[in-house]
Amino acid sequence: MATNGGGKIIRDGLVFGYDSGYGVANNSTPTKFYKGEPTTNLKSSTQTSGAINGMQGVGLTYVGEEDGYSKYSMSGTFSAGTYPYCMYLSPQQCLAGMRYSTQVIIKTNVRDKFNYFGSNGVSYVNQPKNHEGVNSSTLLSDGSQLLQRQGFEYTSTTTQAGYLWTNPINNTTFNPSTDFVYIKHFQIEQKIHCTPFVSDERVATKSLIDLTKPTDDFPISSLIYVGDISFDSTGQPTFDGTNDGINLGDQSNFDFTNGICSIEAIVKFPSTWTGGSQYPNLISKGASAGWDTNGWALFGFRDWGGKKSWGFGMRNGSTNRIVSRNNVAEDVFWHIVATLDGTTMRLYENGVEVSTNTQTINPAENTTNVYIGRGPSSQYFPGDLPVSKIYSRTLSPKQIEQNYKVYKNRFDL
Repeated sequence: MATNGGGKIIRDGLVFGYDSGYGVANNSTPTKFYKGEPTTNLKSSTQTSGAINGMQGVGLTYVGEEDGYSKYSMSGTFSAGTYPYCMYLSPQQCLAGMRYSTQVIIKTNVRDKFNYFGSNGVSYVNQPKNHEGVNSSTLLSDGSQLLQRQGFEYTSTTTQAGYLWTNPINNTTFNPSTDFVYIKHFQIEQKIHCTPFVSDERVATKSLIDLTKPTDDFPISSLIYVGDISFDSTGQPTFDGTNDGINLGDQSNFDFTNGICSIEAIVKFPSTWTGGSQYPNLISKGASAGWDTNGWALFGFRDWGGKKSWGFGMRNGSTNRIVSRNNVAEDVFWHIVATLDGTTMRLYENGVEVSTNTQTINPAENTTNVYIGRGPSSQYFPGDLPVSKIYSRTLSPKQIEQNYKVYKNRFDL
């Protein structure tokens, strides 16, 4: 897992966690634990002769695979003619009124034969709305170009080709024995933005991966279902405060009836949060707002003296305990941790202890599901939770500080 911070997260006692890759992953780059927003690639593969085509006197012939790229030989003499391009992506039929995004990575070994190569993304022509969408070209470390057009719309179901900004010097001749173009990760999605490349589709149960099981085929990974949460313009998970949440099911080992656990999150409380639940759950097992039903909950306060706040609560029968932290700055990320050690509840912000309360009860056993971003009877959270972790042990102050330092630079904590 890339962290872009100091050290590694504490794994001893970690029973569940996710890291969406905020600050590292984006709508083009996956990480080990966040594969990207669920999507379907309308182009299933680039391993065909027709994935990219020549034009204006230039022919392209599929040669084979090389270093992860599909390799094509170039032949013929370029004549500018009608278009200043020499190649295009295979056409795709789309639905009228829908938004689409496309991307591809290309490179060539004869860049000196071009006025410009992959300089400005992908152009879809012959449609009234062909100039819509955000067009971009990004130079990658191996000298290739990531070309994208995001959020464009067709006005009919006519198939359209994606013309690439590849302009050879006029009257340049290409030798099929020595001149090549390479292509990979051709993707078209019915989305307003691109997501990391996938050869066919990325389902909602193979998107966000449990930190305790860094593979795609372990049992609990299927429980991190992201079909009930939202995604922002960079493809990052977020919670809308209305109906978003992650449901992990009834995990009995998360009851923590021995009064020992640590609950950790990176959270941002939005200043625009004025409605919805007064006390939304961030991470919980049973307790709907931290005190009114059996179990435990890491939760937020919508308004405490005009500011956002957060806390941790638990209940066993008619007895409850709560510890809270008031007046937290809005619209910035916080690293927060709540710990139980059998006698005391403690809260930490950005690696520093900020509040305590005596613990005279332990959370009650319950059959309620574990939720993130909501509670068992709504309590929806309207903000960002890019990192969430549950430990079956009490993290020490030094260990909490270590985890904080891992995330400090990424989230500008």
